[in-house]
Amino acid sequence: MARKGFQKTAIKLVAAARNARVAQGDTHTEIALWVSDALAKGGAATYAYPNVQVHASYSVGGVLLSLAQSPDQARGALQSSYIVKLLAYHLHASEGAVLRESYPVSALALSVVALRRAFKMFKTGVFVEMDEEFGEKTVGQATAQARKGTVQKLCAHHGRVTALIEKAWLHVPEDEQVTAAKAVEDHDMDAFEAFDPSSSPPRV
Repeated sequence: MARKGFQKTAIKLVAAARNARVAQGDTHTEIALWVSDALAKGGAATYAYPNVQVHASYSVGGVLLSLAQSPDQARGALQSSYIVKLLAYHLHASEGAVLRESYPVSALALSVVALRRAFKMFKTGVFVEMDEEFGEKTVGQATAQARKGTVQKLCAHHGRVTALIEKAWLHVPEDEQVTAAKAVEDHDMDAFEAFDPSSSPPRV
């Protein structure tokens, strides 16, 4: 999938999650808080099991208690549902060129950056597109940082990478679009191998 494809797909994923919350009655303010939590240290944009720094109050027997969560307790780095689904789009777009056993290092780094940018576009509760394009000049440094940091750390654990890729494959769509795409590939191969037979065609 092309670089810009990561950003477009990330926006669609976040928009779908945001719209689902709106359908349940969330206000723009609540959406903004959801975005802030997702982007926070230990947030759902990155972790499968997020644990952001929040203080929740609840009553037990009339006594008001506070529960502080620690972002250091978040688990499943680079395995959030958003990253899994975004990686699935990449695997689908690259099917045939990407092996199941390979490490999609660049795709993961781009996914991290694209998702954070996508969430930030909803930080007011509504979508506001960034002026800067998702290109080397604007996200190259952040992508390199993600690749050398969180992605490299994940790739040091073969089992975690394998589990992530397998989860992503489960989200790769197997529908009419895939069938159509494969048909186009078959037609491409026909064009690449086209030739005239040794005998002349019949005259009309």
